[in-house]
Amino acid sequence: MSHPTPSPDLVSRLLCASQLAYGIRPHAPLHRHEPFHGGVGFLDEPVVLTGPTGNEHGTPIDAAWVGLTADGIVISLRGTLPPLPPPFPQDAPGHGADSFRTLAQSLATSALKWVGGVGAIPSDWLQDFNAHQVEDTRYPGRVHVGFRNAMETLWPALLDAVGHFHSRVPGARILVTGHSKGGALVALCSWRLHAVRLTPAFAVSFAGARCGDAAFADAYDAVIPHTRFENHLDLVPFVPPSMELVASIRARFPAGALLSPIVGDGYAPVGQLRYINEQGVVADAPSEANRLKAIRERILDGILPRPSLHQVVTAHFPVRTPFPTHPHVQSDNSYARALCPPRLQGD
Repeated sequence: MSHPTPSPDLVSRLLCASQLAYGIRPHAPLHRHEPFHGGVGFLDEPVVLTGPTGNEHGTPIDAAWVGLTADGIVISLRGTLPPLPPPFPQDAPGHGADSFRTLAQSLATSALKWVGGVGAIPSDWLQDFNAHQVEDTRYPGRVHVGFRNAMETLWPALLDAVGHFHSRVPGARILVTGHSKGGALVALCSWRLHAVRLTPAFAVSFAGARCGDAAFADAYDAVIPHTRFENHLDLVPFVPPSMELVASIRARFPAGALLSPIVGDGYAPVGQLRYINEQGVVADAPSEANRLKAIRERILDGILPRPSLHQVVTAHFPVRTPFPTHPHVQSDNSYARALCPPRLQGD
């Protein structure tokens, strides 16, 4: 089924919205991280939603915000917490042996600021790897149990927040967005909204992981106008894997047979693909096999003394961000370089 697609300006604002979700803290207003906060176009203070935390004082594992903007009611679902928190600007080191010690101190300081304690980051990643497919009467087909559980923690408060803004502006359209794990949750959230007659005008994911099987994808694509953006060298949109990818892995590595009972009938992407090529231009996508081959070659190059591995990592970044182990190296292949004007591309 053919659906309308969002304008480039709307895509840029929704990428800013996705980036802002990474600044969510429990019991606090949404962090006004500029230039992204200004890039969203808020008309009112957004509602921050959080699920369970990794420990008593930690950062919530699941988080989102709902806000009223000039574009409508925006729902932004946060992705997985990064394994290494980025150095805060005032802590960022320079070069040399002393700078390495400074980097270690910076990361330790940032970890406390980022997670507020121990537990949230590994708990969040374990949720991602909990990739068994389950049947759930609230969704068609079979879905990722970890992502399903994440959506359940957010859903009641999320629906209340949407209802609050919808009662104030009854004609406002609903827009759902997210990056990485948040991109997977975009599909689950959009389906739940559709089930209560609040079908999103647009669902837009960036670097989204897969959340369901082919039966889910087919039913979803029939009713939800979803556009997914995937970047050259970004591995996350390929996970959890399709059955074709599992078969390819099993052919190369016998241990790949262990994936079959986890991914069931395999995972399928949703929505219309908009691929960002190596030059940072939205263009026709190469085959899945050729995209994975390019990623594999960069990873193997990175084992040698070459700066190739960081290109694979930074290809997943929504905006230009210092690379955790090389803070002087800026990501120049983020999603924002293709989808946002220069003032909104990063710090």
